[in-house]
Amino acid sequence: SYDLLKELLEIAPNALKNRYNCEFNGDLEQFMSDIAQKRGFLSSGGVVNTEKASVALVDDFRKGRLGKIILEKP
Repeated sequence: SYDLLKELLEIAPNALKNRYNCEFNGDLEQFMSDIAQKRGFLSSGGVVNTEKASVALVDDFRKGRLGKIILEKP
């Protein structure tokens, strides 16, 4: 899912910003953590669950919630 996140940041950064209301600061792990926090994916003790955020990102992409994005390159 980090590969997908990296690719989406290159080709459709605004789609991620609009969907998750997060700004990318150059750190993929921090960005995934921000997505998890925005989506409310917290484990016991307030620990951010980035694994659940990763699954949600892939699901959002597959279901077109990020918009029509094509990963194939000509």
